[in-house]
Order: sequence, then structure tokens, then C-alpha cells
Amino acid sequence: MKCTTCGFPLSPTNTNMPCPRCHNSTTSNPKFVVQQQIPFSFPEQAPFPQLGQLFQSAPTPAPINMQAELHQNNAPYGATNRTPEATYSALSAPTPALRPQTRHASNLGFIVAGLCVFAGGLILILVYFMAIGLPPSSSANSYTTAPVVTKNTPSTLLTAAPSPKIVPSATTGAFPGQQYIDNSQMASTVNMNTAQPLHATTTFKVNQKMYVTFNIHPDNKNGAVCLYWYLNNKNVTQFPFSVTANAKAGYSYAIYGGAGTAFVEIYWASTTTCSDKLLAQHVNFTVTP
Repeated sequence: MKCTTCGFPLSPTNTNMPCPRCHNSTTSNPKFVVQQQIPFSFPEQAPFPQLGQLFQSAPTPAPINMQAELHQNNAPYGATNRTPEATYSALSAPTPALRPQTRHASNLGFIVAGLCVFAGGLILILVYFMAIGLPPSSSANSYTTAPVVTKNTPSTLLTAAPSPKIVPSATTGAFPGQQYIDNSQMASTVNMNTAQPLHATTTFKVNQKMYVTFNIHPDNKNGAVCLYWYLNNKNVTQFPFSVTANAKAGYSYAIYGGAGTAFVEIYWASTTTCSDKLLAQHVNFTVTP
């Protein structure tokens, strides 16, 4: 038995069922049968293969892109003559590759480094201004009630050279250490190589170098010379230095920032601590403005 509409082979026992392909009634009154069979309709299924046709499995759901294109082409349900180009383009369309998100380098490191450099610069500026405010360093002691003085390290020589004609400084009395140090003189200039005065004087200007020279007799033993400088009967500074057993002469100098009567005392001691010092020379001089 075949369907009277599409010719699909039908089972002779199911004469009241509609055609599975075209869903038309197989009875003489199709309208009545269709109305009665609508509640009992079966879901769509693939048609039975006809003679000379290959068996086709139920079509798998097409991708969304393919279905959209098939509906646009008005292809009938179950049709197998889909356009190969459309299917190929729908299935093999390359999807854009996701670009890896590049992490932007954080500027936190640069900010921290900049802050460190800025802080270092501020510290350097602060140290600079603090250094400007500090008083200049000096090897001599300074006092608020006395002028600032400076001095150099006295030099000692092994031999003494003949000295030029000089005016001796005023040195009064005999001192217990005079056997070790004698012939002390004040001068404005001295021979640095021989420690002998070149221009002897007892009057100096403020901020002028005032030299004192002297001969040394260490008695074949090492010792020390301790110098104490005074201005207006106030101790301004002191300076000790060691001498060898064969020392012959020495000198030292100071610079006063104030005027007045002054003197320098020269002591002999066994060490530079001057704990056992003996007064050897006392030299007077004057500082004028």
C-alpha cells in the first residue's frame, strides 16, 4: 500500500494513520481523519529508505551558522543536497585567536626609586647647610673669651746653622728646664730648614704669624717640648710635640685674632702628655691691632 499523495510505502494494517512523509490522510475523508489524528500525531522521524536509495541516518543538528544559512536558502527539512560551499564556509571559518593580554609594567618601582633619589638629595642639601654652619676645624683649642689661634708642627733638626744678627726677646729668670731648651726668640720669619730666626721682633699685628725659635739639648734621650700660648694672661692654646735624642733646634708659630700683651712658655717633658713638664723658657711679645 502506498500513500496517495507522495507514493511513500505504507503498512496495509495501519490504514487510519497519516503518511509519515507528507502527513496526509490515507482515507477517503482526509479532513476528518486529520482532525481526529492531530492529537495522536507522532514526532518527526526520518523516512524509510526506498528502493535504490542508500540508508541515511537521522541528520545531526547543524551548527548555528549552518542552520541560519539553510533557513535563508529555504532548504526543506531532511534535504541532503546542501551546498558544499556553504557547509564548508560555516564549519571551517577561522575563529580569531585570542591575543594574550600584555601586562603593563607597573610604575611603582620607578616611583619608589624617584622618591629615594629625592630624599637622598634633601639629605645632602641638609648636610651641606649644616656643614656651612659649623665653625672651621682647627688643631688648636679656641675659647670664647680669647682670640682664635693656629699653629704648625715644629720641625726639629740634627744640626744648627749660624744665626744672623738678632734682637733677643725678653726672657726673665732661670728656669728648671733651661738645660734642655734655651735661646728662645720671637720672629716674623724663620728659616724653615735650620729653624733659625730671620727677622727677630717682639711686636706683631693681629692675624700675623708669630714664630718662636729655640735650641734643644735632649741630653741623649728622647723627650717632648710643650708650648703654652697666652694673651692678656689667658691661655689661648697649647701644643706638645716629641723630639729625638739628637734634636738640635725647633720652632713653632701662632696667629692671634686679638690685640694685647702676650707671652709663650716652653716646657721640657718626657712625653707629650706633659705630666712631668719643666718650665724652660718664657718669651714676652706684644700684639697690636
